[in-house]
Amino acid sequence: MIAGSVRLGTPRITSVVVVTLALLGSGVPALVPSAQAASFPGQNGKIAFARDTGSGPAVWVMNADGSKPRMIARSGDDAPSPSWSADGTKLAFVGVKHGSSEIFVTDARGKHTKRLTKTDVNESAPTWSPDG
Repeated sequence: MIAGSVRLGTPRITSVVVVTLALLGSGVPALVPSAQAASFPGQNGKIAFARDTGSGPAVWVMNADGSKPRMIARSGDDAPSPSWSADGTKLAFVGVKHGSSEIFVTDARGKHTKRLTKTDVNESAPTWSPDG
C-alpha cells in the first residue's frame, strides 16, 4: 500500500480518446459522450467503461464492437476507473461507501461485488498485476 492506494499491478486503463476512436468505426458514438474512463478487453473480449446516464456514475461493459452495453455496477464515484484482471474474469473499480472512495472488485457479470479497501483516504485508479 502506497500513500493510501492499493496497487493491484500494471495499469490497463486507457483514455476516453481511444474509446472514442474505437467506437466511431463501430457506429455506436452515443456511448462516448458521457464515458469517463475505459479498460480495453481482457481475455473475455469486453470493454469496461465508466458512464453517468443521469442517475450517477456507474461501471458498464460492452462487446469490443460496441454492441450490447450494460451496466454492471453503480459506483457513486466521479472516476470509477474500471480495470479488467488479466484473465478477464474480474473487474476492479472505485466506488463510494459511507462517503469514502474505495476499491471494489466484481465478476465479469457484475453479480458478485466485494469491497477490497476500507480506509480514511479516497482510493483511486485500481490496476492489476499481469498475472492477476
